[in-house]
Amino acid sequence: MSTDQARRLDDNLVLEADAVACAHCGTIANAGDEPFLSRAVLIEGNPDQAGPQVHAGGRQFVDPEVVFRQRVCAGCGVALLTEVVPAQDPPMRTKKL
Repeated sequence: MSTDQARRLDDNLVLEADAVACAHCGTIANAGDEPFLSRAVLIEGNPDQAGPQVHAGGRQFVDPEVVFRQRVCAGCGVALLTEVVPAQDPPMRTKKL
C-alpha cells in the first residue's frame, strides 16, 4: 500500500480504498469487512504498563478488574491503539469508518 495517496485517520493510521494501514510502514491493519485493527498485534497486561500515571491497583477506583491493552503495527511495532479497559470487555472493540 502506498501511504502517499491515502487519507490520514490519525498520526499512525491511513485509509486507502478499503484498507486501514500503518502510516509509517504501510502494513495493513485491517481490510474490507475485517474488525478494526484485526491484523495488528495485541499486547495485554497490567494497567501500570500504560505509564506512571496509571496505577495497577484500580480496585480502589472501579469495581471490575481492568487490564492494559495495546494494538501495535505488525510491521514496525508503532502503537495504534492503547486502552485501559475492564478485563471482561472483548479484546476487539469495533469501529466503523
